[in-house]
Amino acid sequence: MSCPTGVVRLELVPEVRLERNGVEVPLPAPPTGVAPVLEHLGYLAQMEAFVLDVLHGTTPELGPAFGRAVLDVVSSYSGAYTESGAGAGDLSVNEDWVHALRGGGKLRLSQHFETAVGGSSAVVEPRVTVGLLREVPLGDRSSNARFAAFGGGFAIEGDDRYRTVATAGFGSDMRIGDDTFLFADYEVEFSDDRRAHLFTGGVRVTW
Repeated sequence: MSCPTGVVRLELVPEVRLERNGVEVPLPAPPTGVAPVLEHLGYLAQMEAFVLDVLHGTTPELGPAFGRAVLDVVSSYSGAYTESGAGAGDLSVNEDWVHALRGGGKLRLSQHFETAVGGSSAVVEPRVTVGLLREVPLGDRSSNARFAAFGGGFAIEGDDRYRTVATAGFGSDMRIGDDTFLFADYEVEFSDDRRAHLFTGGVRVTW
């Protein structure tokens, strides 16, 4: 098997061997050994014997033992990557930044009133917000990736769509000093393919 970045060669007879770009890759020995049918038949003879077995209704020589031998090859090939923590079919994607620009507007409704908390007066300001935003992707949002078993990479194209995002939330401020407030807010974003929830809280100091 070949591709623009390399060549992989796999042999089943007379022994299991794997080469990548002309360099032999060490493989664990198959636990069940090589099926006897592989020791005295070539590929063409195997196919001819299989066709004759089907035509005559006899048990094929390429039976469970042959299937197990092939499975051992595949298992050994995959096992060669376990030391790195990656399977032969694991996909590795390079880290990439996603850049986007957002713009829009929000409507904020709030009510300022005084109340009593623990015998002391407090100023509380609950609020409700709604908004509409437009997200514009910056760049092509593509990243490079490759399978662990192959050297060649390929590009993964990201989502380049423009996205409209609606927001809604509520929160409140409470004065705990002349210039100090506690605040808490919850906001959710809605789009055609995503929901995002945001919780914030903390202390706000003015001067």
